[in-house]
Amino acid sequence: MKIGEVIRKYRKERQLTQEETARILGVTASAVNKWENGVSYPDIFLLAPIARLFGISTDTLLSYREDLTPQEIRQALDTIQKTAQKSGFEAAFAWAEERIQEYPNCLWLIYSAAQLLDTLRTLYGIPEPERYDERLVSLYTRALSGTDAKLAETAAVSLFLFYLAKEDYEKAEEFLNRLPKGGNQYRQFHAILCQRQGNLSMAYSLYEQNALTAYSDLNSSLYGIIGMAIAENNIKKAETVAEKLSGLARLMEMGPYMELSPWLGIALKNKDKEKTLEILSGLVQNLQNLQAFQKSELYSHVSFSEFSKNTAGRTASTLLPSLENDPEIDFIRNAEAFRVLLEKIRSLAESESPEISAEPANPIPRGRSLS
Repeated sequence: MKIGEVIRKYRKERQLTQEETARILGVTASAVNKWENGVSYPDIFLLAPIARLFGISTDTLLSYREDLTPQEIRQALDTIQKTAQKSGFEAAFAWAEERIQEYPNCLWLIYSAAQLLDTLRTLYGIPEPERYDERLVSLYTRALSGTDAKLAETAAVSLFLFYLAKEDYEKAEEFLNRLPKGGNQYRQFHAILCQRQGNLSMAYSLYEQNALTAYSDLNSSLYGIIGMAIAENNIKKAETVAEKLSGLARLMEMGPYMELSPWLGIALKNKDKEKTLEILSGLVQNLQNLQAFQKSELYSHVSFSEFSKNTAGRTASTLLPSLENDPEIDFIRNAEAFRVLLEKIRSLAESESPEISAEPANPIPRGRSLS
C-alpha cells in the first residue's frame, strides 16, 4: 500500500476531513489531497507528525514490512491471475514484479508468484514462452536463497522440474542435490532423472526401492491403526484395516507371512484359541520364507544385502521372549499345538549366531506388541 493510500485509510478511520488533517499538520488541504492521490509526497519532516496523528508507527505509514501475511500473498496471487485474464500475461508479470519490488524480502511471495506465472504462461499458451525463462529462474533462485528450509526445498523442486523439462540434466541434478537425500521426493526425482538420462537399470532399481519404501510406510501406518482399534475394542475397524493390509501385502508380493500377520492381534484380543493357533502356525511355517519377496520380478533390480536375506532366526529370537512370558497368551499356553510351535521357534532362534542376532529384528507385526 502506497503512503497516500495509508494516509487516506487512517484519516477516514479517525473520521477526519482533509481540511481538518491539513490544519492539524500545518499544511494546505490541497497538499493532503495530492498525497492521497499520489501526485506528491509528504515532506520527510512531516512523517512523524502524520504517524502520531493517526496513532501508527512510521513503518506502518511507509508500509515498510519484510513480509506479507499468507492472506495478503493469496490476495496478490489472485490479482496476478485476474490481471492476466483481463490485461494479458505481460501485464500480470509486470504487476507481480512491482509487488515483489515493494516486498523484496518476502520470499514466499516471490516463489508463489513465480510458480503461478510459470503455470499461467503454459495455461494461456503464451507465444515464445521461453522468453520468460530467465526472469522466472531469477525469482525461483531468490526463493531458494533464504533461510526457510521448507521454502528452499520447494524452490529446489521447481528448479529441478524446470531444467528437467529443458533436458538440461546437469542443472536438474544440481537442484536435485539440494533436496534431503533420504526423502521420498529425492528418491522419486532421482529415478525420473536416471530414466531421462537413459540409465534404465538404475531407474528401475530406484523405482523398485521406492515401491518397497512406500509399502513399508503404509504397512507401519495401517498396523498402528489396527493397534489403536484393538485398544479401543473396535474389532470391526481392526478387521477392516487388517483386510486391507493383508491385501496390500498380497498386491506387493510380500509373501504369506505378511498376509497373515495383521490378523494375529485380533485373534488374541478375541481370545480365539483356534484362530490364534492357526495364525501362529502359518506364521511359523513361513518364517523361513520371510524374504521370498526378494525373488519377485517386481523387485528384480534391487540388490539385497546378505544380512537382509537371513531374517528367520532374528525374527524368531525377537519373538521368543514374548511368546514364552506374555500373560496375554496364557489361554493357549497349555495347548499341545502351541508347545510344538514354541519348540520350532526356539530351534530357529538358537540357529541364529550371536553376531547376527545383535542386529535388531522385526517381531511378528500385530498392531500392538506382546508385553
